[in-house]
Amino acid sequence: MRAEPYRVSVRAGESASATLHLRGFGPGIQHQRVEAHPPGGLVVEPPTVVADVPGDGRRAFPLTVRAAADAPAGVRIVPLDITLNGRRLGEWFDLIVEVTR
Repeated sequence: MRAEPYRVSVRAGESASATLHLRGFGPGIQHQRVEAHPPGGLVVEPPTVVADVPGDGRRAFPLTVRAAADAPAGVRIVPLDITLNGRRLGEWFDLIVEVTR
């Protein structure tokens, strides 16, 4: 699982695009759930991606990162909380967002 680009730059009050890439590991279909946990001033849409991924396959999903108009400039980490086949693994991955003015 990864976000591309890993580091996104967005102006306060605007949005930027990224792609969430999911990859299957092991045999059979894997049920994956990824929840974005953005800090205050940021919104990730969709906030949750749920997908079945073949064990040898990959799937990609568009994400939109929005910064509030009053979001302070700086670098933020957006943890990505992973659940695989009903087992929550936690915030194993992340996306870096730089808010500019």
